[in-house]
Amino acid sequence: ELGAWKMYFDEVVNQYGNGIGVLLITPDGLHISVAVKLDFKATNNMTEYEACIARMEALQELGENEVEVYGDLTLVIAQAQKLWKVLEEPLKPYQQYLDELMGTFDKIKYAIIHKAQNQFTNALATLASMVEIPEGLWTCPLEIEQKHQVVHKEKEDLVILAIKE
Repeated sequence: ELGAWKMYFDEVVNQYGNGIGVLLITPDGLHISVAVKLDFKATNNMTEYEACIARMEALQELGENEVEVYGDLTLVIAQAQKLWKVLEEPLKPYQQYLDELMGTFDKIKYAIIHKAQNQFTNALATLASMVEIPEGLWTCPLEIEQKHQVVHKEKEDLVILAIKE
């Protein structure tokens, strides 16, 4: 057995809309990036729950039973671990559903990380919040490359940072 999947998540709520960004890392190191535009009104905290729950559902559907969850919003992670009570009414159904979802996993580890350690998922969430995607349109996976020398030099070495199909 290779171990647990890792899941990093973040949200963005701005004047353009709401977006969530998630980075899943398989036990063998494959990185799967997901950016989702939310087309409904939601608070920051609701959007953060959306980010956490959406990919936990995906892992559940894949039959995974161990996950390490990393996020930079203390509220969602502390509430998921029952360290804090849910006081906001709109968050109660989210916390209840997340609790039910957590029961389907054998092992879940939560960790609060610094915003700087979560900047990739924040960038995905920002991108998702700003784009307008017509209904029914499928978008291709995003590939991000890293260049190590200027374009006019000899062949460049490219390092693929995200998305393999």
